[in-house]
Amino acid sequence: MAKNIDTRYLDKRIRENYLKKGIISESDINAYLKDLPNEENNFELVMITDDEIGVGDELSDEEISSMPEITEDNIDNFDFEDDLENNAAEQTTKDAND
Repeated sequence: MAKNIDTRYLDKRIRENYLKKGIISESDINAYLKDLPNEENNFELVMITDDEIGVGDELSDEEISSMPEITEDNIDNFDFEDDLENNAAEQTTKDAND
């Protein structure tokens, strides 16, 4: 069992400062992490729709319906990085024209 450590010292955003000051040690952190319970199977899968997160709001129904459906069978045929670059270039041109 790890020694009783105030968990505010373990916040990864600031713990480097506490390590440098000697308030906590690497072994304190490792012992604390080792003692944490395994919650790997304690989750709830949450499904959300595109409508709930606003995906596609900027596209017309015609544009959306003309897009190919991505499936496990054809996903390797898509070049997402190329699509992102093309969309960014189109948006830049559109912004310049507005």
